[in-house]
Amino acid sequence: MNRARLARWSLVPVSAALTALAVRALRGHGDRAPVWAKAVEAGEASDAAALDSPTWPPLEPRGLGDTQERGGTAGNGRSPWVPPVDGACPPGYPVKAKLASHVYHVPGGSSYARTTPDRCYASGADAEADGFRAAKR
Repeated sequence: MNRARLARWSLVPVSAALTALAVRALRGHGDRAPVWAKAVEAGEASDAAALDSPTWPPLEPRGLGDTQERGGTAGNGRSPWVPPVDGACPPGYPVKAKLASHVYHVPGGSSYARTTPDRCYASGADAEADGFRAAKR
């Protein structure tokens, strides 16, 4: 690689960094004060130590939610799914569903015996209503 080409390629990271700094300055992100300092200045807290124990309500955890963790409720009031017991579906809920693939397996299917369920459904229709699709085999 010749010297001129090397000099051009070495300027690429420098120009990218300068561009990023210019954009931040234009957007007004040049001087970022900590959140606690802004709160003290605004009079929302008497000092920074007061912010160690926040009084606002905690955020809801992201994830499945209460109804999905315990088994949601179908329109008829019964739970459309139950969690497996010791890696097997309990009586009355023979359909095995996997959360990672969103596939459900019915008794007699080729993969039914070796599938460890994440959820157990009473019927394939309940599993489909919950967003799962039937196994291809």
